[in-house]
Amino acid sequence: MNTSTEKNMQLSQRHPSALYILFALLTCPCIAAAQANDQRADVVVDALMRTEAITNLAKEVDSNYASPKSGATIAKELRARLRANRYTHTGARALAAELTTDLRALSHDPHFLVDYFVVPRAFPVATPTQDPISQADRSLTSRLQNFGFAKVERLAGNIGYLKLDRFEDPAVAGQTAAAAMQFLNGTDALIIDLRDNGGGYGAMATLLASYFFSEETHLGDISGRDAKDLKQIWTYATVPGPRYLEKAVYILSGARTFSAAEAFAYDLQSQKRAMIVGEKTRGGANTAARFLLSSRFAVIIPVGHVRNAVTGTNWEGGLKPDWLVDGDRTFPTAYLTALEATAPKHRDDPLTREIEKGMASLKTQLASLPPKP
Repeated sequence: MNTSTEKNMQLSQRHPSALYILFALLTCPCIAAAQANDQRADVVVDALMRTEAITNLAKEVDSNYASPKSGATIAKELRARLRANRYTHTGARALAAELTTDLRALSHDPHFLVDYFVVPRAFPVATPTQDPISQADRSLTSRLQNFGFAKVERLAGNIGYLKLDRFEDPAVAGQTAAAAMQFLNGTDALIIDLRDNGGGYGAMATLLASYFFSEETHLGDISGRDAKDLKQIWTYATVPGPRYLEKAVYILSGARTFSAAEAFAYDLQSQKRAMIVGEKTRGGANTAARFLLSSRFAVIIPVGHVRNAVTGTNWEGGLKPDWLVDGDRTFPTAYLTALEATAPKHRDDPLTREIEKGMASLKTQLASLPPKP
């Protein structure tokens, strides 16, 4: 095992809260998007399969939902709808979609998600009903997508740009994160684009946040069904490579920004370490975990609440940007702001002309965009 990976694993072990949210902040919207454009084969389900899945769904919601009272109410309603023959779909895709819609309507929580398997899983499992996703399959998919690090570059004017589409497990993506931060370290300001980031591993959000603080910083707490079960989230005392300190950070947000991506943005915003530019986010502050319902179905259930160390609350319902900007104006607005802020530092040096040209181009671009209706 390489040194960077070992360091990241040691960091997670020193922070139990990070381990708690490795699986808890999985990208529900990514799976939901996959369902919306699902190219997988459908699976025929009969009455017995529906009954098994929905009966176990009610049980898992009742036993695991972050709000016990609401969980009991939702479970009761699911059982009533099952008895009333409300669920009659003979295809797994349609049944999963209907159950997802019902759960979100009953709970007002976008983290709920029911999914199905084309290839049946072993069920019941010998240990708890939480479904262990194949590490090998996940690692291969992650590597093919460069662990969510879609683009890392130096923009004209010495502004860093990181497009991050997913927060992956630091155990497999720690080296990539460290390499990205090393590359960006020499820039004068940084733009982190989370507009297409549906979330992922909270431990990666914590690791990346640690690069922007000079010392361990309390970001927030996670509580489970029992409020006494409290886990603290702190930035790490050490990180692989240099930190990114005393330089401006701009985070781009959009309607697809969700879960761990929102956590990262909200934590840096609340600590006044970054400015959020863009649109209001989707809003998913509850941590979630996945449970098998049958050999063909599984559900993601919110299992905990997050409370920010500064605000005492969270971003449930959507994170509000510091600068609310339409989607097509988001990047040029942040980029122009970054150049304007760093320009005084580079008067009469080799970057002066580069910065001036960049600002002029961005102003022209923004002026050409149609005004908001």
